[in-house]
Amino acid sequence: MPNGWHNSYAIVALKNQTSEGICLTAQTTAAAGIGLPTVKYRGDGLALTRERKMAWFLLLLAGLFEIGWAVGLKYTDGFTRPIPTILSVISMVVSIVLLGLAVKTLPMGTAYAVWTGIGTVGTVLLGIWLLGDPATLVRLFCIGLIVAGIAGLKLAA
Repeated sequence: MPNGWHNSYAIVALKNQTSEGICLTAQTTAAAGIGLPTVKYRGDGLALTRERKMAWFLLLLAGLFEIGWAVGLKYTDGFTRPIPTILSVISMVVSIVLLGLAVKTLPMGTAYAVWTGIGTVGTVLLGIWLLGDPATLVRLFCIGLIVAGIAGLKLAA
């Protein structure tokens, strides 16, 4: 632990009745003292399920925007064409913002791996379809492995 940090803070658990059910709020006393956000756990799991579904949806959108900027780079001609360049930069920013929103709920490593996996698979497939990149059996098999990895991470999260 960094110098000056202590592991002696108590966890404060508060039970709140909300319109959506019982909500347990956990926060360290140190975090409460400096106004850090709390972690909420719903007794029935519905809020977490909705929140996680939204996070996965945002992550999917982030991956699609990553595909957009990766493929868009090809059309910028080294950033000499203004419209494709602007669209690629906008897509980059949107992709990163959506990823940032998704990692508020999802584990960072899982979200990042899925985000890059979606971007990789989509970019390779669009490269084959739009740009004439080779579609060899080995490339397609490797794409399948990436898709299997994304599905595995989704199931494990």
